[in-house]
Order: sequence, then C-alpha cells, then structure tokens
Amino acid sequence: MEAGVAFASISMPISGKEKGWEKRDCLCFNFFENGELVNTKFRDSQKHFKLLQGARTIPYNIDAIRDTPECILVEGEFDALSYMAVGRTDVISVPNGANSQLDWLDELSESHFEQKQVIYLSVDTDRKGRELCRELSRRLGVDRCRIVTYGEAYKDANELLVAEGPDALLKALEDAPIPRLEGTFTAEDLREGLHQLFEEGYTSGVELGIPNLDEIMRLETGRVLTVTGIPGHGKSDFVDEIVLRLCTRQDWRAGYFSPENTPIEYHHAKLAEKLLGHRFRKDFSTEEEFARVVDYLSQRVWHILPDGDFTLGNVLSKARELVHRHGIRVFVIDPYNYINHQIPAGMTETGYIGSFMNSLARFARLNSCLVILVAHPRKMNKQYGTQKTEVPTMYDINGSANFFNMTDYGIVVDRQDEMGIVYIHVEKTRFRNFGTKGNAAFCYDVTNGRYSPCTPPPEPGMQVQPWKGAKDLFSSEGWI
Repeated sequence: MEAGVAFASISMPISGKEKGWEKRDCLCFNFFENGELVNTKFRDSQKHFKLLQGARTIPYNIDAIRDTPECILVEGEFDALSYMAVGRTDVISVPNGANSQLDWLDELSESHFEQKQVIYLSVDTDRKGRELCRELSRRLGVDRCRIVTYGEAYKDANELLVAEGPDALLKALEDAPIPRLEGTFTAEDLREGLHQLFEEGYTSGVELGIPNLDEIMRLETGRVLTVTGIPGHGKSDFVDEIVLRLCTRQDWRAGYFSPENTPIEYHHAKLAEKLLGHRFRKDFSTEEEFARVVDYLSQRVWHILPDGDFTLGNVLSKARELVHRHGIRVFVIDPYNYINHQIPAGMTETGYIGSFMNSLARFARLNSCLVILVAHPRKMNKQYGTQKTEVPTMYDINGSANFFNMTDYGIVVDRQDEMGIVYIHVEKTRFRNFGTKGNAAFCYDVTNGRYSPCTPPPEPGMQVQPWKGAKDLFSSEGWI
C-alpha cells in the first residue's frame, strides 16, 4: 500500500517469564529510499519489534518529503500514519525513536532538508521527546521549526487523533507557533528551561575528566571560551586536549577554523597521538590502530578552510553548515588574528572587538555550541631583574579588554620550563555554577601530546608528583 505497510506472520519474542520465540501476526513497516526497499520493521500486538539484520537505518517514509516545501517529523510509525490519515503525507518518523544521536541526518540534511521552509516537530511530550525536539531544532534551524503540542491529556499525535479525531490533529498542526520575533523572549518562550531549573536547579556544566581542572571549570554549550598565553606555550595543544576530551567523554563533534594547523594532515596526526596514547608512526602504531583513529576522527572532527575568504561571516556560515549537517557542538577559531577583520570606517578597534565577541556569543547561543577562541597577548615584558617573560592575563590580549569582558570563560596557558609544569590559570567563569578562579598544574607528555594533572614541586629541581590519588604521572591508555 502507499504508506508502505503490509502484514506478515513471523517469529517474535515471547513476553513474560517464559523465554523463546513464537510465530505471531505483525504489521510490516517498509522503509523505501529512492523507490527501493532498504529495510522492514516488524511490530506485533505486544509492541515487540525487530528490523532486518544488517539493513540501513533511515527514517520511515523519507521519499515523501524530498521535494516538499514543508515536512513533519514524528517519533514513531503510528504517529506518521496518523498524519497520513488526515491528508499530510509529507511526514517522516525518525529512526530509533527519541534518540538524540541523529547520525541519519548527516547524509540527508542537504538532500531532504536544505530547502525546507517550515519543519513541524511533532514528537512525544516526555523527557526524551523534549530532548529530541531540542536537538532537531538545533540541527535543522530554530527559525524554521514549529513545535506541535497536543494539550495536557495526550502525549503524541496518534493519541490525539484516536481521542479527538482528524480535525483536532490538523488544528494542533495549524496552531504550532511560528518562530518568535528574533531577539525577544517571554517567560512562555522559556517555559521548558524554567521548569528544568525549577525541578533540577542550576546545571554545573560538563567535566573534561581532568580532576584538578574540573574542580574550577566546567563547560556548557551556548558559551564562549577564550584562551590566551605566550606564543609557544601550548595554547593550541591544550585546546585540542579540551576538544578531544569532549568528543570522547561527551560524544560531541567538533569543527575547527585553524589556518595555523596546516597541512591539516599534521593536525590530524597530533589529534591521533592524543587519542591513541602514543606516536602516530608505523614504528609505534598498527594498521588496525591507524584505521580506527582515522575512522573516529572522520566522524568527530571537521576543518574549515574557506578558499581565500577568512571573514568572520563566512567562517561562521561554514560552521553553521557543520551544525546542520553533522551536529557539531564545539567550534574552534585558532587564532583570532587569522580572521580577515573588516573594521568599518569610524569604528575603534575596541568597538570592533566588542562586535566580534558579540557575533561569537550569538553563534554559540543560537546553535547551542561551545565556541573556543584562541587569541594572542600583546608582547609581554621581562620580569624585573630576570630574563623570564611576564605571565599574561586575560586583560593582556592584544587589541582590547573586551576579549576578557565579553567572554564566558577565560583561561591562560602558562608553561614553566624550569619546573617542567604547565599551569592553566582559570581567570573567568561567568557563573559560579560553572566554576571559579584558580590554577591547575599539568605535566606535558611529549610522546602523545597529553596533559596529565600533577602536584607541582615546592621549588624548581624537585620531582613532580602525580595528582593526588593517581598511581602514575603519565598514561598511554587509548581513549578510543
């Protein structure tokens, strides 16, 4: 039939204490792509289901929305059938229910969603459904998404259709609010976030798995982290550490605009060493490790290198595409001075940097991304009576104090060669629930580029000790 539904009698699992299989009648939801059958989902009366082994995972009814100006996204095949029953065939059911890992969207974003004018999100109203709705809005663009609600009594489109009839479901679709006027908010717009605060309190941010740094800084999407330090002290290297820990611990994806890290192969090799725990060379790594780390990086890290156009608008436009197509959650600009800055006539450098930081903050907020900016300090003086260079502060970033004033997080990377220590000075966390000012000491492992938390010696020349509770100073255990 047109909806891709059939019937079959197949073996399905037995419910209850008895284990085994028995033949039962099932609904068969057929998944077509470009007119070809690629998968079938079998569902019995006891709500057991199974898919064809080894088949591709795609949304149900995906062919129906390829060239439509609008579409509806639902959480299950019965919800999709509900919309088809009232005449809306431009509907798909996302694979795997309320799973916010939208790998299927990576390959379909451009072909099926790029030209959509309106996208209705008609998912369940439970916690997982709300999480799915947030991630779909982030990936597809808040400005064109409309959230369908069903009233207090019903949790999804099928329940509303069965209880109230076709007109009620069409009315719910019609009443889905248009995007609010940009830059304006009411308490109703923020109801979900306010209710989460009401129930759970303030979030503390995500940890990196580095105990001494996690004590004083925890990160959150929608924020800007600015990193500075004397050239050669490891700013970019420490940013890579942050990014890969977010990827491996939080399952985030990352984008880089980092013209200094070229050829890009060199940068990937550095990332690979951190992930593997040893040098990225055939003398130290196996072909299996090579394949594994290249596959991992291919699914987690993207580089932006626009051909000749390094303006902020173009760089952020490319980053926005990475959010749409691949769902990145962290975006790195390394460094600030590689952006092609176009300062309007009559604007001061301080005013321009303020506008620049506003653009980063807006991008972070609208795309629910953590933006990491690497910015060099001014030329620092020597400490009085020594040849040692002064440690910069966030206020020493070249150009303007607005780098510090307008960032959410601010850290300084400070390498103390005579002690064999790298200090990370956390100079700013905008809100107390995300941390406080403080210092964290690290030892740098030259074999894999990792930073290991440590207890600094009382004076130069004495041995550095592992961080409290740690058995060894360095670890070569693989992260993937």
